[in-house]
Amino acid sequence: MKKTEIWSFIGAGGKSTLILLTGAEKARQGKRVLVTATTHTAFTTEDLERAGGILLLGGDGTLAAAALERYGLAAAVREADMEPGRQQGLSEGELEKAMRAANLVLVEADGSRRRPFKAPAEYEPAVHPASSRILLIAGLTALDAPIRENCHRTEEIIRLTGRNRDQILRTEDMAAVIREGYLEKCSRLWPGVPVTVILNQADTRELREKGMEVQKLLGESTAEVYLFSARTFWKGKERWNMN
Repeated sequence: MKKTEIWSFIGAGGKSTLILLTGAEKARQGKRVLVTATTHTAFTTEDLERAGGILLLGGDGTLAAAALERYGLAAAVREADMEPGRQQGLSEGELEKAMRAANLVLVEADGSRRRPFKAPAEYEPAVHPASSRILLIAGLTALDAPIRENCHRTEEIIRLTGRNRDQILRTEDMAAVIREGYLEKCSRLWPGVPVTVILNQADTRELREKGMEVQKLLGESTAEVYLFSARTFWKGKERWNMN
């Protein structure tokens, strides 16, 4: 029987982009990749076309399965209840139908209100319970700016770091939120599921150096930690291959 892997993407600072980059890469390798969500999202037709796939609205798992057979990469979502312009993922029943044609499911599993960094609330992240891998994204552009400006769930960041909302987010603060806010929770709630940390937005030498500081601070964690620049990737200057 075919086994379908499910990868959940959490955090902030480029989840949707990393999902589509990963989906495009896996589709080029011959896999059929389904994209959906357990939280609100906002994929566009242009996003999917750029990645070589198709966006399906309406939440029909059977149609999603057919699209996977044809295109290899499809995002299947439906309009979010009471929130025009936003989307939510397939219901579990429709997801099961779509997964019959999928080798890999990529799930957007955390909300961030388009901020580059966040700490999870008590009920977050919304990792799919059947996930075989968790990818945690953190946007480096949140560093050296006041916490109130670039961070989501500021009250949780304050609780985890001891800072206040007007102070800047330091590399040690980012590492503490990743470690105590996310990695410890993932280890407790989804034991045995590997977590990969992606420090995204390493677009400049300064941001890459700061990312390396965060990477070093997370050195004792069990998660693999990578630096990445989606912007550089789209310009064809960086390789992205999530094995």
